[in-house]
Amino acid sequence: MSPVSRHRSGKQKGSARSGRSSKAARSGNPATKAAAAAEQKLRRLELERQMLLAERDRLVADFPYRQGVWLEPWYAGHAVALLAEASGLTTAADPAALEQATAELVADRLLVMRDDGGGSDWEITYWLAVVAAQAADDQALSDDAALTSWMLLHGLAAICPPDLAAMLLQVVDERGATAPPSPSWVPLTPRLTIEPAVRVFADRYGLRSAILVAGHRPDGPTCTYLFDVDLCGGDSTIVRSGWYPDQDAALTAWASGVGPSADVGQQGSSAAVDVLGELLPFAEDPNDVLLGEDDPRERAVALLRDRRIIADLASRLAAAGTVPIDRTTENLELAERWAAQETPRFREWCADRGVRPAPADVVEELLTEWAAYTPHRLVRACSPHRVASFAAQLAEEWADQGRLRVAWSLVEPWAEYCLEHGDLPEHLAAPVRDAARAVTREPHRVATRVVDTWKTATDETRPLGS
Repeated sequence: MSPVSRHRSGKQKGSARSGRSSKAARSGNPATKAAAAAEQKLRRLELERQMLLAERDRLVADFPYRQGVWLEPWYAGHAVALLAEASGLTTAADPAALEQATAELVADRLLVMRDDGGGSDWEITYWLAVVAAQAADDQALSDDAALTSWMLLHGLAAICPPDLAAMLLQVVDERGATAPPSPSWVPLTPRLTIEPAVRVFADRYGLRSAILVAGHRPDGPTCTYLFDVDLCGGDSTIVRSGWYPDQDAALTAWASGVGPSADVGQQGSSAAVDVLGELLPFAEDPNDVLLGEDDPRERAVALLRDRRIIADLASRLAAAGTVPIDRTTENLELAERWAAQETPRFREWCADRGVRPAPADVVEELLTEWAAYTPHRLVRACSPHRVASFAAQLAEEWADQGRLRVAWSLVEPWAEYCLEHGDLPEHLAAPVRDAARAVTREPHRVATRVVDTWKTATDETRPLGS
């Protein structure tokens, strides 16, 4: 039942108002019937507007302060500013262009808000509800402004988190008959269907993946959404994403960023639901949207849409009877058990090669750090980017400088150990050894230069920007 239906009251027999409504409904006069229908539509629209404003007020009550400062004027001010910047939406040529223009519009305003002292300590989803309420409150707008708000509502419904998008879809559905004149394709913008079929391609190191998701709008072409996912930072990170006309175009874009290890001709799987569960972040709560303090514009543009597509995909997979596997907790437990088993093997391997022995507890802690949150099938996966990122991770997380120096000294032999247990060709193994030797020689330099590089679409064989 819609929120509008819940607000309606039943007929009151004998009342003058119900008598007039009933008579109009029975009348055969087309003009009378049209006037009655228009009046009823306007009442429903007003109820929808009040519902959205009430939702904004509820959210204000939930999130009224940040560090003792009342936030409503700050949120509302940036909402009004975004509406003033939204006139360019009316030049969009099709649904895909409107979706992209809305994503860029919102991202640019979010970046301004971040620089305006907001940092990351504010609620993006709440602010979007304020924006939506402002856009829907168009009773006194000029024709041009009304069209801008109308197209913005559709663009937001295409990229917003699922809960807010559902409310926006209801609003635009109810307003269809009284909406300002607009291109016939505008209502198709939020009507994107994500297919449950997924293809995953991994590079030869195994730590960089292209996750390809198909989507289409009614009577429109099927396009491919690329998630370029990097595991080198110890957790899954989307470093690039976006729509491409087909799978080949998406793979070409992915390979251009990954570099020589992107051997797309030999890798790929269509039965990838478990891989999807291992790789994609944000699947549990797509409404929990955060903008990082150093996220570039490219990632800010994708911030909302990534989570929306992931949420839609998870819903389609669930409807198809297949749910992605969440291995986060399992991976941490597996990492601890695996490190305890692998430590004596690695220490014995070091002794056989004349590598200075390290205390077993340091080795076990090192291997736990290496394996934590990484899919267990990739526990020995090793790339130059992974090696350098691991050095930076140790520098950030290990406070004991003595143990840190020992850990850094083990990175090079550990990389060689992983290579001996793998099957990488020499042209891909050699850059791993080079990165590991760099950690041995200049660990602080490596750690400093590689910090946060896993947030960018880095060539996996050149982690230090050489």
